[in-house]
Amino acid sequence: MTDKTRLLLELGAPKASDQAWPSYLQYGFTPADVPALITMATDRELHEAADSSAEVWAPLHAWRTLGQLASAEAAEPLVEFLPVLAEDDWAIDEMPSVMGMIGAPALEPLAAALNDPARQDKVRGVAVDGLKAVAEHEPSVRDRVVGVLTAFIATPTQGNASLNAMVAGALADLGATESIEAIRGLYARGLADLMFAGDIEDIEIEMGLRQQRATPKPSLNKRLGLAEPQRPDGDDIFELVEYYLTRYGSDESLLNVSGLDGYFAAIACSPKLIPPSVWFPAIWNEEGMVPHWKGKDDGEEFMLAVGILYNDVVDQLAGKEYEALFLEQDDGGERVLVVDFWCDGFVRGVELWPELSAEDGLELDAALDLFYRFLNEDVPTDPHELAEVQDLIDPTVDDLYDYFASHRITGHQTFIREEPKVGRNEPCPCGSGKKYKKCCMPQ
Repeated sequence: MTDKTRLLLELGAPKASDQAWPSYLQYGFTPADVPALITMATDRELHEAADSSAEVWAPLHAWRTLGQLASAEAAEPLVEFLPVLAEDDWAIDEMPSVMGMIGAPALEPLAAALNDPARQDKVRGVAVDGLKAVAEHEPSVRDRVVGVLTAFIATPTQGNASLNAMVAGALADLGATESIEAIRGLYARGLADLMFAGDIEDIEIEMGLRQQRATPKPSLNKRLGLAEPQRPDGDDIFELVEYYLTRYGSDESLLNVSGLDGYFAAIACSPKLIPPSVWFPAIWNEEGMVPHWKGKDDGEEFMLAVGILYNDVVDQLAGKEYEALFLEQDDGGERVLVVDFWCDGFVRGVELWPELSAEDGLELDAALDLFYRFLNEDVPTDPHELAEVQDLIDPTVDDLYDYFASHRITGHQTFIREEPKVGRNEPCPCGSGKKYKKCCMPQ
């Protein structure tokens, strides 16, 4: 170990994984340090160091440095060490970038890992992302990468639908239109998991081979290989909304009534009114994902149902009576609350907020820090301590609603349908901007 690599033992936890890496070359690293950096990046004892220690982060700093040095020598040992690295979420996120920075020398080791059926699926998945990164960072080898990926799906195995779909998605990301027949064949045989890259129409749209879908987007249930849900017989509005979210939702949309409740709470807390024409399409994440309603009046019934839930959340907050709607699940005979869906919905709702001042942004961030704890699984494992943290959610929402109350000059409008029916040529009530007959009108 050199003096420079010892420095990496002291750097500790990096910033969030989506932030730019610092320049490690500022510490004087050169190609002469590569052997020591490889040793550090592949040191099992360091990977198994205490989570609270600075040393446990040293391998990450080492592999980042190897990437910034574009070390061809590091490609093969890092790929060989992937079975260990793939147990580390940071490595799964960052190793493809390291391989991309290394470039062409990483192609062969990554291709060998992808094509080795004895490798773990996670390892082969990192290899796919690594190959894509190599092609993106070094266009001169793009065709070779496309060839490797296309050859893989040309003779796919039955048990690797997720990996097959990852490869198809990587080819789509690379704009590999020359591989479209191999991709179509993969989907035609039902050997691609729809959860990873959508169906063949999604792939073709991403590659610019079609402008719009010819068929409705597959529901989340279909993507998961599950039977379509049955419409509830009773009058329970929560069951009705859950039914529609499940039947028409995708992996990009709000998944359940708990998420929808959190979403509406965020919208109600917004310093500026967010109209239904904005928040309704965003339930499905993107306007292009607003469902093609299959049954007569399905879209209308869903809009009215979510309008009732929205009004209820607004009324609860205005009346100081809000209680977040969490799911429950059985855990060894005990009923436990599931909070992350609600938190995800709230964060999704905040994405629709207007830009805030620095002072207001700090107030919002303080609330979001609590919700992100559940999304990042940074919560106590002790049930009693966990319950105490969960109990902070309702008062946090109340405080946020009160803080921005003075900003809401016009107040919240009740969500109602002003007309009993929508004309064929009128704007679609979903807010897409299209005519009703071209959007949500049952065909």
